[in-house]
Amino acid sequence: MNKKTWILVLLFIGIGIIAIAGAYIGRRNVQFCTTEDGEVAISVQVNSYSEIIKPYYSDSDEVYYYFLPSVLCDKRICNDFCETEIYIEGQEIGRYSSFEWNTEETYQMEYADREIDIRFKLSSDIPVLFISTDTGSMDMLNSDKSYQEHADLTIIEADSTVSYSGGVYIKGRGNSTYRQFQKKPFNIKLDEAAGLLGMEADKDWSLLANSWDYSYMNNKLAFDMANRVGFRYVPDAEYADVYCNGDYWGMYLVTERIEVDTERIDITDLEFQNEIVNVGSDILQAEKFDYGNKRGVLLENIPNDITGGYLLERDYRLAPDYGKRVFTTSYFETGSYGTVFNIKSPEYASKEEVEYISELTSQMEQAIRSVDGYSENGKYYLDYIDLDSWVKWYMLAEIAYDLDKAATNTYIYKDADVIDTKFYTGPVWDYDCRFGGTEIYSSAEELTKLSGDWFHHLYDREEFFKQICLVWDSCLKKYLQEEAYERIDSWQNLIYDSVEMDIIRWNRASGYPQDWPSVYDGEFVDTYSFEDSVFYLKDWLNRRCEFLDDKWKLTEWR
Repeated sequence: MNKKTWILVLLFIGIGIIAIAGAYIGRRNVQFCTTEDGEVAISVQVNSYSEIIKPYYSDSDEVYYYFLPSVLCDKRICNDFCETEIYIEGQEIGRYSSFEWNTEETYQMEYADREIDIRFKLSSDIPVLFISTDTGSMDMLNSDKSYQEHADLTIIEADSTVSYSGGVYIKGRGNSTYRQFQKKPFNIKLDEAAGLLGMEADKDWSLLANSWDYSYMNNKLAFDMANRVGFRYVPDAEYADVYCNGDYWGMYLVTERIEVDTERIDITDLEFQNEIVNVGSDILQAEKFDYGNKRGVLLENIPNDITGGYLLERDYRLAPDYGKRVFTTSYFETGSYGTVFNIKSPEYASKEEVEYISELTSQMEQAIRSVDGYSENGKYYLDYIDLDSWVKWYMLAEIAYDLDKAATNTYIYKDADVIDTKFYTGPVWDYDCRFGGTEIYSSAEELTKLSGDWFHHLYDREEFFKQICLVWDSCLKKYLQEEAYERIDSWQNLIYDSVEMDIIRWNRASGYPQDWPSVYDGEFVDTYSFEDSVFYLKDWLNRRCEFLDDKWKLTEWR
C-alpha cells in the first residue's frame, strides 16, 4: 500500500476506536450485589467509579426502597456477578439477565430464604454526594453535634462526571433543626479547598436539611431574592442528593458557609492579621478571658489597626440563661441594651478587639434606638450604618415574615476604617421555616417591623422608610409578582423526583413531628404533599405582596 492508502486505513481505524470508546464513556453499569450481612444491594458504576447503595426499610408501609441516583442509574438492573439467587415476582434474575422496573410498582423479591416487598425510586437529575465516614456509621454524628469525624467525599455531577474526590471532616450543625428532626444538617470541611457544584473554591460548606421547609425552596428563594436586590454577598447554594455509607440520606441544599474570605465576605481578615503579628505562637491555645459580658483571648501582640474587619452574629441564645455561650470563643453584650453578639471573625478576638467592637456596636445601638437618632457621643445613626444594606436586609425579613430576625440569625459586618467605617447587614441566612411555613410564621397580612428590635425604631425614621419604598417600587415588587413564581416552578421541576425520595426516606408524608401548612390560609394539617406546599408558598407570596404593596407607599409616611 502506498502512503496515502496507509493514512486512510489509519484514519478509519482511529475513527472506529473513537466510536467504540464513545459508546463506553459514561456507560452505566447497574448490578444487584450482596452486602457483608447478606442483604441484596445495588452496585452502580460509571466509567471507573462505583458505589454500593443499600435498601431502606420503611416502617410505614413495610417496604424496602431502593433510592437510586439518576446520574448513575436507569430503570434496568443486571445480575451478572451476584452469587445469590434472586427472584422477583417469581422470575429468576440470573447471570446475564436484567430486571426492568418502574417507580409505581411494588415487587416481591425472594433471596436466601427471605421474601420482601421492594420498590424502586429514581432521583432528579441533580448532583450526588457520596459520604463514607471512617467509622462506617452516622450514629455519633446524629446524636452529638460537637462530634466530628473524618470521611471520604465523592461528588458526581448531573452529567455523570466526578467533580470532587477527597477527604472531609463532617459534624452536625444548626439548633432547632438538629435537635428536633431525624434528618440532620451538617457542616463539612474539605481537606483541601475546592469549588463544589460550580461554586467558588473553599474548604467550608454546609449541607442544609430543609427539615422545617415543606416546599424545600425557602432558603433557595431567600438567596435568590437577595441576589436580585443586589446584596454585596449572598451564599451560593445548589441542590444535591446525599448518600452516607451507602444509605440514602435525602436531598440537601449544599451552601457556602458564612465566613470572611475573598470569595465570600470580602473584608479585612483580622484573624489573619492576629496570626501575623503573633507568628511563632498558636493563638488557638492563647489564654482566654471572660468578664461575663465579654469573652476573648489574651494575645501578646495586637495589629496596628483593629478597626476591622469584624463579622458578628446576633444570637439571643448567647444570653446566660440559654447556656450556649460555652460553645463560643469570643462574644460581647452591648453596654447600652445588653444585646448579645457572637464574634464569628476574628473567632479568637483579643481583649482590645473585643473592647473596640463592643463599644462601637453599643454606640450604633444607642443611635438607632434614641429618640433623635444620635448616640451619646453625638454621631447620627446613618454615620454608623450602610442604609441600603440595612433596608434591603429588613425588607427580606419582613417579606418572609421572619420574627426570629429580631433576636437571632442576624449577621452584621464591618471592614477596617481605612476602607469603610460603616456596619453592613447580611448575609441573609436561615429562612427554612419562613414564608408562611409554620404556625408561628404564617401571617401574610401582618406587619412585624421586627417588633421591639432595631428595625422597629429604624422603620419609623423618614430616611429608612423612604428607602424601603424606593427599593420596593424599583425591584422587589416586580420580583414577587413575576420572577419568584418562575423560579419556584423551575425548582419544582428540577427537584420533584428527589423530593419524593426524601419524603419517603424521612416519613415526611405523615407522622412527622411538625404540622404542615395546607393550601388553605391559617390551617395546618399533619399530612404532607409537595405539590400542595408549593401551591401554598406561591399563594402566600401573592397575598404577602398585595399586603406590603399597600404598606410601602410614601403616602403612608406619617
